[in-house]
Amino acid sequence: MTYLIDLFLKPGAVLASELANPVPDRHYSAEFRHFTFDHELNGVIDAQGEDDEGGGGRSGPSRKRPRPGPGERQGSGGRVPEAGPG
Repeated sequence: MTYLIDLFLKPGAVLASELANPVPDRHYSAEFRHFTFDHELNGVIDAQGEDDEGGGGRSGPSRKRPRPGPGERQGSGGRVPEAGPG
């Protein structure tokens, strides 16, 4: 996940610098022409499987958040109301 954040998402991302000064003979997808590279990232990743330390699969701060209630979904910034029909 750190790779994705560092390369594509955060302000000052590696690809943003590279697009400003392209590497010769490297292809850059047209989808990145209007990509902003200024995303605010403040979520928690809850993964299943093994990690390098063998301590489980949770990455990020160890804090428990309440489960979403009826009609809500969990988003990276907390509880988010579900979109209604329409």
